[in-house]
Amino acid sequence: MSFFFFQAEDGIRDFCLSRGLGDVYKRQDYTELKALGYPGFGNDLAPLDALGRSQAEQTARDPRLKQGQLIVASPFTRALQTAAVLSRRLDLELRVEVGLHEWLPDLTYSYTDVETVERARAEFDAMNGVAGPERKQRWETWEQMRTRAERALARYAGYDCLIVVCHGLLMQAFGAEKTISNGGIFEAEWSPACRD
Repeated sequence: MSFFFFQAEDGIRDFCLSRGLGDVYKRQDYTELKALGYPGFGNDLAPLDALGRSQAEQTARDPRLKQGQLIVASPFTRALQTAAVLSRRLDLELRVEVGLHEWLPDLTYSYTDVETVERARAEFDAMNGVAGPERKQRWETWEQMRTRAERALARYAGYDCLIVVCHGLLMQAFGAEKTISNGGIFEAEWSPACRD
């Protein structure tokens, strides 16, 4: 099965700071969330800003995407908004898969500040995404991330080519380069029966 992984955004979780996932582009509009006071995970509800929407429109013109048979997206707002643009432009059905969500900096889902995310990401990077006995933060490992995404994608084994709208670290779990630009595309081959 072929995939076109589509980088929806870089995972900015704070109004001023990034989680450090690739190039930092503040393409989400946090105005409403800031007014509502949504902490931590609530920041993933932020919609794309005008530039983010423009990036999605531009990438929808990529001729490689014409091979896609179905769009499968992360449930995060920025990914869904991006996938909606692709679905409209490519005239493809869109399905949401919870297992394609962003990397989890806190498996307890209880963080409320960006410092917790930064500490988790620094430790994740220092440990190459593999949890050892010295791990202090409860972050998601590469293996956990890839396993949940594979479970979600296995449902589509009958398709030859999917467009997967998700997030940079998840794309890296399937072999993408470390820096993927917003709106960037990463092509991959994968079979549910065997891991590459």
